[in-house]
Amino acid sequence: MAGFEVEHWWDEPHFKRSNTRAERARFVLLKLMQLDPRRLEALLHEVCGQRDYAEAAQSITDDQWRTILTRMGATPLDAADVLIRLG
Repeated sequence: MAGFEVEHWWDEPHFKRSNTRAERARFVLLKLMQLDPRRLEALLHEVCGQRDYAEAAQSITDDQWRTILTRMGATPLDAADVLIRLG
C-alpha cells in the first residue's frame, strides 16, 4: 500500500515491546498520526466519539479499526494485517 508500508511497522522496537492490545493500538495510532494527524483526530472523533488517541486505544473495536484504517488510506489487506497484529 502506498504510504503505509505496515509490513515495516512490526519490526520496530516499540511494537515488539508492546505486550497488550492497548499498547499495540497506541503504536498503530501513533503511526497513523505521523501520516496525517488532523485526519486521524477527525476520524477518532467521528468513528469513536473521542479525540484523544490514548483513550481511544483502549476501546476501538475491530469494525472501528477497519473504518479508521481504510479511511486513512489502508488497503483491506493491510487493515486485516493490522487487526491480526493488534490481537
